[in-house]
Amino acid sequence: MIKHPHIVFFCFVLIIFFSILSNANADPWLDQVVTFQQPDGSSNEGGSYTEALGSADSKYVSIDDPEILIVSFRDNFALNGVGNDLEIYEISNGDSNVEIYVSEDNINYTYLGKINKNTQFDFEDYSIKFVNYIKFVGLDDGGGDAGFDLDAVKALHTEFHDSDKDGVIDAWDHCPNTPITVTENGLFDKFDNLETIEETAIYPNGCSAIDLYQTIKNLDTENNVKDNKIIELQSETSALELSITKLNLLLQNKDLFISEISSKLSESNEMNISLQSAISNLNNLLDSRDTSIQEKNLLISNLKNEVYQYKNIVQECSKYRVTLSSGWHLISSIYQSATPKTIPEGCIDVMYAFNNGAYNQVTIFKPNHGYWVKINDSCDSCEFILEP
Repeated sequence: MIKHPHIVFFCFVLIIFFSILSNANADPWLDQVVTFQQPDGSSNEGGSYTEALGSADSKYVSIDDPEILIVSFRDNFALNGVGNDLEIYEISNGDSNVEIYVSEDNINYTYLGKINKNTQFDFEDYSIKFVNYIKFVGLDDGGGDAGFDLDAVKALHTEFHDSDKDGVIDAWDHCPNTPITVTENGLFDKFDNLETIEETAIYPNGCSAIDLYQTIKNLDTENNVKDNKIIELQSETSALELSITKLNLLLQNKDLFISEISSKLSESNEMNISLQSAISNLNNLLDSRDTSIQEKNLLISNLKNEVYQYKNIVQECSKYRVTLSSGWHLISSIYQSATPKTIPEGCIDVMYAFNNGAYNQVTIFKPNHGYWVKINDSCDSCEFILEP
């Protein structure tokens, strides 16, 4: 029997989807105008902004100061391949300047430079894996039609390659030669006999996350042992506190005993020496009891410190942290709801969860789920922390 038919079906869909992509050449030209800002002072010259879409055909849109044009690929990415990766076509070479910026998500942009003619760019020079969005910022009003005359933009590398057919393209796959296959009984061959969704989780870099979940389970077992030890210590502490209460009661009666003895001394001078000796002996006994109480108080204090230490250990075992680089990562949740944070702060751009057939943006991780997390490019490396 297939234990997780929905997981198997989803993985087959991913494998088929990326297999199709890996053997197909996507349209390399721009597909969409995201925005064209023409504030006061724009020339409004040149053709429609849609002339920037599609193949190079000598039709153009002029981008002058202070206009901004943002365009995007829809059916493909401009990928980092061998040699140059992006080509920009301009009609009137050299008559006006424009600044070029590129982005994966239309949020964080990388500056490529200032151009005034047909230009190609190599993403390797900027440590860029792929590009979805391109932003043109007009700088001057030169030329017959004021501004940079943009004809088209072409992605020189657009093929999706997935060598191990695991649903993670090679550009993102840290384990490109370890495919995720399915056995006859419908289970992943790496994870046979696993029963829960989180046990079959896979990182977005193509590698397995099973070790992480096994570690969490081991920590849960250790937590149970430590919880039982804490309960035992709490019981022993309660017994010691009861003993201290009894000793305090005896000490409270000390003055009463001394008063009674003094009264008897006043009744008979003949018994004075013996009574004084008895009082001395009693005081020595009380002093020894005081010393015993101090030792027990010290013992109780030490036990309390150990209890606090065990509590801290339990708290540490209920969270985990992992070092992440900039880009997308698939992260699993812990055993209860938690709000992710990073060191340094502010490294999380956005987080998504797959629910009801679509990806939805989230701010809180819930148990037994996986989440896509985008670490911004300004954080080369950060500590990603989950704790209740």
